[in-house]
Amino acid sequence: MQNHDPIERGGPAPSAGGAGLRRAVPADAAAIRELTRAAYAKWVPIIGREPRPMMADYDAAVRDHLIDLLYVDDRLTALIEMISAADHLLIENLAVLPAGQGGGHGRRLLAHAEALAASLGLPELRLYTNKAFVANVQLYLRLGYQVDREEAFMNGVAVYMSKLLRSQAEIPVQGQLDAYNARDIDDFMQWWADDCEYYEFPVRLLASGAAEVRERHVARFKEPNLHGRLIKRITVADVVVDQETVTRTFPDGPGEVDVIEIYEVKDGRIAKAWFKMGPPRLSATASNG
Repeated sequence: MQNHDPIERGGPAPSAGGAGLRRAVPADAAAIRELTRAAYAKWVPIIGREPRPMMADYDAAVRDHLIDLLYVDDRLTALIEMISAADHLLIENLAVLPAGQGGGHGRRLLAHAEALAASLGLPELRLYTNKAFVANVQLYLRLGYQVDREEAFMNGVAVYMSKLLRSQAEIPVQGQLDAYNARDIDDFMQWWADDCEYYEFPVRLLASGAAEVRERHVARFKEPNLHGRLIKRITVADVVVDQETVTRTFPDGPGEVDVIEIYEVKDGRIAKAWFKMGPPRLSATASNG
C-alpha cells in the first residue's frame, strides 16, 4: 500500500497536471540551495544571521538524505529534506518559495513525511526550528507536534518537537480535517478516492465521485468561521469514526453542530464516508437577531 504522495525517481518536473512530487537527484543540488535561501531569507533580520539551512551543503544532502521536491504549475515550489533513523524520521528542512508561502504546500509536505514514515515502519516524526520562527512553531503545534525541549543555540533558542504517528487509516482522515480547517479545497480533495461515495447516515447518497464531493465543499469553504474540532476518534482496521463539533455559518447565522463521521479508507484515501449531524446551535449573536 502506498498512502503517501507518489514519488517520481529523478528526472524533470512531474507532468501530471503540472504538479507533483519527485525525489531529488545530485543535479538538483543547486536548485535546492537556491529555493532554500529564498525561503529562509525573511528570517535573517529576525535572528541577525543566516539560518543554518541557508548554509548547508546540498551536494552532500542530496546524496545522504531523502529530499522530495514539490512542483506546482511545472515550477519547483517547495521541498522537504528528511533523515531516516532507527526509530523516527527527522525533518531536517522544510522550505517553500516566498510566492508559495501560505498556499498549503508546507502542510502537504508534512503530511507526505508522516505517510512516508508510516510506510517505513517508523513510529515518530521529529524536527527542530528556531523559537523566533513563531509562525513555523504555531503551524507545527496546530498539526499535532509537541515541544520536547528547548536549548540555547547561537544567541537564540532551538525548539525540538515531535509527533507520534497515527495508524495508516487515520492519515487521510486527519489530512482532510486539517485541509478542511484551512479551507484548502485542493489539499482536502487529495485525500479522497476518485470513486469515493459520500452519504448522509445511514444510506442516503449525497455525492458520488471526487468531483461531486468537491462541488459540495467549494461553497462551504468560503464560510469565514468554518472549523471542525475533533472530540474523539476510534479506529478499527480501515474504518475511522470521528466525533466533532463543527463551527459553520448557517442560513440563520453562525453557530455549531455536533457531527459523527465514519470513514472507510482504502489504499491511503477515503473510499466511503457517512455523516450524522445533530441540530444546529446558533450563537448568541445570531439567536438575538
